[in-house]
Amino acid sequence: MRDAEKTIGNIIDKQKICHLSSVDGDGFPNTKAMLKPRKRDGIKHIYLSTNTSSMRVAQFRENPKAHLFTWHSSEIPGLQALTRLYLSPRASQGLLIASRS
Repeated sequence: MRDAEKTIGNIIDKQKICHLSSVDGDGFPNTKAMLKPRKRDGIKHIYLSTNTSSMRVAQFRENPKAHLFTWHSSEIPGLQALTRLYLSPRASQGLLIASRS
């Protein structure tokens, strides 16, 4: 992997779905298949879409910890990100998965 950011970005861009996990009220993971990211800014800011009244959004309002998993079989076995989810102030932007670093 010569340019890790470019390789990771390409994997994200090729996806049709990804899996997003939140934490429920009892502290257990809750995973959902999501449509491909609607946009990304580099590899540290990834936008996903969901209904703002969904259970997932309610869980992220209570606990912003998130896990995003995606893969592309011709590249590497999988790509995982443990991070925090930030709800975009504008619903039109969707959910933002962002690294603090």
